[in-house]
Amino acid sequence: MIKSVDTYVFNKVKGLLNQLLKDKAVLNETLQNIDEKARERFIETFGGEEGKEINVLYTYPQSKSDFNAFVIEVGPSTMKDSKRDGSLGSVTGNYDYIASNLVNEYGEFQYGEDEDKLYMKLSNPINDLSHIEGIEFSEEDNLSFEDSYLTINANNNEWLVGESFNIHYYTGGQKAHGISYGYQSAERVGITALSTNIDTLRCLDIILKTIFIIMRESKDEQFTYNLSKSDFSSLKEMISDGDRPVYARTLNLTYIVTHSVEYNSAYELSKLITR
Repeated sequence: MIKSVDTYVFNKVKGLLNQLLKDKAVLNETLQNIDEKARERFIETFGGEEGKEINVLYTYPQSKSDFNAFVIEVGPSTMKDSKRDGSLGSVTGNYDYIASNLVNEYGEFQYGEDEDKLYMKLSNPINDLSHIEGIEFSEEDNLSFEDSYLTINANNNEWLVGESFNIHYYTGGQKAHGISYGYQSAERVGITALSTNIDTLRCLDIILKTIFIIMRESKDEQFTYNLSKSDFSSLKEMISDGDRPVYARTLNLTYIVTHSVEYNSAYELSKLITR
């Protein structure tokens, strides 16, 4: 599978940011060590269900009125030395199953007959789950799928009931055995916090550090996205035009990931190229 690291980071930041902002008590706890006035103004403006939105974007806003945001920036990608590491075009693993179709579908969790469980019914049988936008599951959630149903523990997940989520999952495909070819690379992604207010940016900086810590504990970063390096830039004026300055601070992340193509897919692609 060819991985999109910027998409992974975007989905993580957006989902965790929304969870932190909508609960004022959690937000207050997150910002507890910043000065009181800055914290109270931030929570009053951005906290809770009625709070002002903080955007997560792939491009910089065009208007300064929208400069309360996180911008996800795609950085350089460096392939690991193929001679030394044997990475380019090498066998990266084997597989027992090919999932053929990636499907996007909105769905809602509901209580099942067993009130300790929540379930969601999708339109197709689920062969593999990619991710659910806006949700980060833990082992305690006991997420599972069978046929066209997703199931999780209800405990601590009551807030999911009745909410609509975008589900990315695989359906179709066939049982198979084979090998994957690919390479490893160092992929850099930047997360830049922006604001025209310095106190707002200081709060966003703390929230970004909180999100980073939560991301580091996720299963994705334990097994799929191997973080090799991270650093924060200095807080600076990014735009100073005599009007309102725009302040920024960037968290740079470098992941070591494996990009691969299954043998059957590589064979079909090679036939297309030779035509």
